[in-house]
Amino acid sequence: PCFSEDKMRSFNRNRRVVKGVLKRCTSFLASPEVIKKIPRFLGAHPSRAGKFPRPIAGSIDEEIANAKCYVRLQVKKTMCICAPVGHVGLTADQLRRNIVLTVNCLVSLCPKGWGNIKRLYIKSTMGPAVDLMK
Repeated sequence: PCFSEDKMRSFNRNRRVVKGVLKRCTSFLASPEVIKKIPRFLGAHPSRAGKFPRPIAGSIDEEIANAKCYVRLQVKKTMCICAPVGHVGLTADQLRRNIVLTVNCLVSLCPKGWGNIKRLYIKSTMGPAVDLMK
């Protein structure tokens, strides 16, 4: 969905309305001029939900394609990190590429690189876990 400044202003920082909009979408894009005004229109809710809009730098089509490819790694208190890497419609080569990119991104975030990683597993929703690295 596309929201104009007037539409966002009509939300009037209403908590229920803003949270409903945030639940419907996984990521948001906005022009740099509008990003400055979003906290005034929507309050702190997008930041708390981790869905604050990303600025549009190039063409909108490129930004939408990048937003669809964006994967967010969630780190909890335990040292087990889970990330989605694919879906049923992907070919084996696309799935392999996604796994390699996700693992390399994870390794680059670790202070000691590969030294911080003991085990890697890949798991489908209902299937058993497959050991990638022990």
